[in-house]
Amino acid sequence: MFLKLIQNKYFPAIVLLFLASAVSSLMVMYRILYTGHPMYLFLVWNIFLAWIPLGFALYGSQSKSKWIATGAFLAWLLFFPNSHYILTDIFHLKARHGIPLWYDLLVLLLSSWTGAMLGFLSLLEVHHVLRRYFSRAVTWISIVCLFGLESFGIYTGRYLRFNSWDIIADPFNLFNYFLDVISNPYANKGIYKFTICFTVFLLLSYLFIFVLAKPKFEQAKGINL
Repeated sequence: MFLKLIQNKYFPAIVLLFLASAVSSLMVMYRILYTGHPMYLFLVWNIFLAWIPLGFALYGSQSKSKWIATGAFLAWLLFFPNSHYILTDIFHLKARHGIPLWYDLLVLLLSSWTGAMLGFLSLLEVHHVLRRYFSRAVTWISIVCLFGLESFGIYTGRYLRFNSWDIIADPFNLFNYFLDVISNPYANKGIYKFTICFTVFLLLSYLFIFVLAKPKFEQAKGINL
């Protein structure tokens, strides 16, 4: 697995994201030592969570077993919202005593950027897996739907404090809430607005990265995306 990772055309990007994760974590640690307050420590955990879907995506895309690839995809889908959930951590930015505002802005921006790029890189791998079995049109429709589900998951995580583990730990409350959103769209119109707007934002961001990565990706995978 490690040898395959090194041989992957995106290994340099993975190394850069690892360095970005390390720098972001060090900035958080410095802030804690400088201020004596553990603010933004959660960013280190959120970055760690953003690495998990990339691991499942790489494992699934390199597997020769359809069952393993399917299991890895489902695990990826479960953790995928974590990679872009970190973008909403920018909500925590405000002037605080003892630290320049620009420093906190850089910490949040670097952490958010790292998590977002990890998510998009994992989606590129999933994109490849989907194209093994489906047409280009079906694959792109699936990607749009994936962003829609992810955006809904980000909303429930940010505002309702659900997380990926609740699918196992608290499935009934999560399912009941999902049914309520579907059956009462007017009462939950704020959720729909957030989900649609965030889906458009994520899709446009992914399309930009996809256009840049497409030639190298097709060369590495030998498939026309």
